[in-house]
Formats: sequence, structure tokens, C-alpha cells
Amino acid sequence: MAQIDISSEISQISNAVYGKDVRSSIVAALTKLNNALVNFEPVVKAATEEYLDDHPEAVTSVQDGSISWAKLASAVQTRVTTTETTVSNILNGNTLMLKEEVE
Repeated sequence: MAQIDISSEISQISNAVYGKDVRSSIVAALTKLNNALVNFEPVVKAATEEYLDDHPEAVTSVQDGSISWAKLASAVQTRVTTTETTVSNILNGNTLMLKEEVE
């Protein structure tokens, strides 16, 4: 997942003195996160389509069963599961990924 750096917005929130400053900083951070998530799906879709156009064997391998979840290396399975959980948590509002957590 692309890094979404909201460290400056977090700093503004923690340094804000007045309520209106806190609110505007929170709105700025949430807007940045929302824009990143809204723009993420088309990027992934385009990259996937480009890859599949360049590698038709990938589609065939999945369709004919020569690639399956059970055949993926455990490290790949773990990475996919972790990514799905992370994206699900972000979309459900359960977590914010800070730059330090992504690296």
C-alpha cells in the first residue's frame, strides 16, 4: 500500500491551542486520507490490467488451477492476509497507518 504521510497534520493537531485549529487539522488529515483511498483503487486496477495484458499466462494459471491459495508460499499468504486486514481496518475506521508503521 502506498504510504500516506499525515505526520504534519498530526503535528498540527497536537500543537493546536484552540478548538477551531484542532478541528481544521483533523479535517485536513481526514481529507488527505480520504483522497488517498479514493485514488487508490483506480491505480491498483490499472496496474493489474497492465500486468495481466503483459502476462496472459497469469490469468491462465489461475483459471486452470495451477496457481491456488494452497500453492502460494506461506510468506505470500501472510502478506496478502496482512494487507487485506490492514485495508479492511482502514476502510472501517479502526486504524490510521502512520508513516512509521508502513515502513
